[in-house]
Amino acid sequence: MKMSLLRPNGPWYVYGLVMAVWTVYTLSVVMAHISASQSYQLDYVTLNIIRLTFALPILVIWLLAAQSIMRFARYARLVAKTPEGPAFSRIAQGLGWLFAYVLALMILPRLAAMFAHSALVLPAVFVRNHLPVALLVVAFSLLYLGSVRLIKRVPVEPSYHSTTLRWLAYCVFVVIFVTIFFGTKADGTSPDGVPFFAVPHSVLLFTLILPSIIAWGLGLTAVFFVYRYSRFAKGSVYRAALRWLAAGLAASIGFTILVELVLLNTPALRGLGLATLSLLIYLFVAIYAVGGLLVARGASKLALIEEAL
Repeated sequence: MKMSLLRPNGPWYVYGLVMAVWTVYTLSVVMAHISASQSYQLDYVTLNIIRLTFALPILVIWLLAAQSIMRFARYARLVAKTPEGPAFSRIAQGLGWLFAYVLALMILPRLAAMFAHSALVLPAVFVRNHLPVALLVVAFSLLYLGSVRLIKRVPVEPSYHSTTLRWLAYCVFVVIFVTIFFGTKADGTSPDGVPFFAVPHSVLLFTLILPSIIAWGLGLTAVFFVYRYSRFAKGSVYRAALRWLAAGLAASIGFTILVELVLLNTPALRGLGLATLSLLIYLFVAIYAVGGLLVARGASKLALIEEAL
């Protein structure tokens, strides 16, 4: 029997929690400071309608992501006593932490805005900027640990040439990213009166940039290991599920990189027009959706195996 991606699969309280977080997020966005509508020369109602066009797709993606993670976690429990069981358990945990990262990324800016005119604004901004990165490090560390267990079961070692090229490309990316970082400024405030950053630019290099680089390195290695393991896995459905998972993780890493670049350049975004900013937001939602759909596809394939167990 083929399982639909949209069929509920897991405890209903998880979906209720996602709905509750989304409701808080949506209400906080709708009640955001009116200066945003003045910046784009729109009335308050029109601006909120535009905001809701972003919020509704986000809800669908969140529910789909939650369902995919629960399916993957259920499969990991079913194969817990197999040699690959601990690996899939770690990967399922990593996907859960990655989902927590996305939720924190959306909710924390709205919570920080509540402290705009209080003495706690700088601590709130520090948490807003650094908690998502901490969650990202945990998520990609778990994904890496799970993928290492899988790659140990591959009989053939990756070639020195492919490994060298992979790390060389990553080092080039790191140099470009750090260069962009040093070209940004760590001052300014949002229309809500909330500072963009709570610590000096030099401190961000060690508290924000370095952890992000480490997390991406772990994540990209996990993608490579999962994909390589899929090439040697037995069963066409099993191989396809793992390849979809690797592709979804790759898209998720791309999403987090773009998010980090935007956060570093937030002061420059204030000069963008509404159309350009909307396109940028839709691009983020699209990339995030692609990652979620690919992981969901992999989870759906694993569900076919689950039915046969």
